[in-house]
Amino acid sequence: MRRSHRFRFGALASIFAVFQTIAFAHSAASDEQAPGAQRALTLVVNELDGQVQLELVAQSATTQKVEYTLELTGANTSRHRGNSTVIAGERQILSTVKTGHAGDWCANVDVTEENGTRYRLSAGDCPGS
Repeated sequence: MRRSHRFRFGALASIFAVFQTIAFAHSAASDEQAPGAQRALTLVVNELDGQVQLELVAQSATTQKVEYTLELTGANTSRHRGNSTVIAGERQILSTVKTGHAGDWCANVDVTEENGTRYRLSAGDCPGS
C-alpha cells in the first residue's frame, strides 16, 4: 500500500512540475511583470487647466538599459521613443511631454527593461482601462 502512495505522490509531483512549466511559459509569453515587482520606470501625471503633462521617471535598484515608447493623445498626439541607461539608485527624468485636452486624454508607455521584462504604463481615459 505504501508503494501506491509513493506512486500517487510521484504522479502529483510530475503533474505539478508540468503545471509550473506551463505557467512559466505563459508568463514569459505574455511579457508582463509580476504584480508588486519593482519597475525601472514610472509615469508622473500633472493635470491643470486643460493641460496634461507627463514625466517619465527612471529609478531602479540596478543599473540597466531601458527602451520606451511614449504616446500621449489629447487635443494633439505626441510620441516619443527613446532608450537610456538607468543608474542604480538615481532618479532621472527621461522624458517630459505636454498637451492640451478638452476632457479626455490617454497616455501609454511601452517599456522594455534590459532583462527582457516588458510592461505598459497607462494613465487617463484609455480604451480598455
